[in-house]
Amino acid sequence: MGSSKPLRKFTRISIKIVAAVVAGSKRMVGGVENISMHGLYLITDQKLPIGTEAEISIALDDQPENVLTVSAKVTRVTSYGIAFEFGKIDIDSYVHLKNLVALNIGDENQVNNEMESFITESK
Repeated sequence: MGSSKPLRKFTRISIKIVAAVVAGSKRMVGGVENISMHGLYLITDQKLPIGTEAEISIALDDQPENVLTVSAKVTRVTSYGIAFEFGKIDIDSYVHLKNLVALNIGDENQVNNEMESFITESK
């Protein structure tokens, strides 16, 4: 019997925050069910085709400088929502996302190791 590898490369955290999504002329707002350094799952009754490119903005608090903005692509659609894989992310948003995930899992080294493994495998 072969060794089993975990399917997910990034730790997901459950979180209750709101995200705004713009995909072409379509705009939607939904609740983030979970987020990782590589993507998120948005609770929404709206649908987008798999592969659709989108811009996602997440206000982390009421301060305008604490908005995480990322380009993403739809990877899965369910009856409850949409899974997005992150693409381009600016450095400030990356730092906000890293801090959010690290704070919630309680281990910044784990987040760093996951990103290092991802970058190494992507080469």
